[in-house]
Amino acid sequence: MEKGKLKKEKLSYEDNSELLPLAKGGSEEAMNRLIEANLPLVTSIRKKIIKSLAKKLHFDKEALTKKLNRDPSIEELAEFSGIDKEEILFALESSASMQYLYEVIHQDDGAPVLLIDKLSENAEEDKNLTERIALKEALNNLDVKSRQIIVLRYFKDKTQIQVAKMLGISQVQVSRIEKKVLLEMRKQLDEGWT
Repeated sequence: MEKGKLKKEKLSYEDNSELLPLAKGGSEEAMNRLIEANLPLVTSIRKKIIKSLAKKLHFDKEALTKKLNRDPSIEELAEFSGIDKEEILFALESSASMQYLYEVIHQDDGAPVLLIDKLSENAEEDKNLTERIALKEALNNLDVKSRQIIVLRYFKDKTQIQVAKMLGISQVQVSRIEKKVLLEMRKQLDEGWT
């Protein structure tokens, strides 16, 4: 296998049907095979769901803007639509062009209203939300393999050995890539906060 290439396994409908009960029963090997083989499908479905969610949020935002006679905050939109703030931000971020927190989004009686003003009144909540957004940006700046390693290790709670098997590389390579990427991300996030 070429270095840096993902190991692809093609599963038939029957293979998937056999692996699903095993994965539900707790088989990590079956779960890993299903995830690995069906990642393009999952990614495609996820994109459609995000697009659909962004469309719903667009209409909800328009309705709420008319009701309030102003642009709603993320909290107001979350309450109105019944969707978590993080999901709203992720959908809006995925479907819109990049905006900066200190970008002027409109003038309110001559005073500029910044995007960060729309987040919330709770400073601690804003800080947590801002940190999560920065983390997503840092993850998006990684190459595919590095992003997969970080996501599998820290968001899917996989061991280095499990990640190595899924990606078709050695545990030592996973360790080296992970260490390098974490240092890069830490540096990038530190620069963003100073």
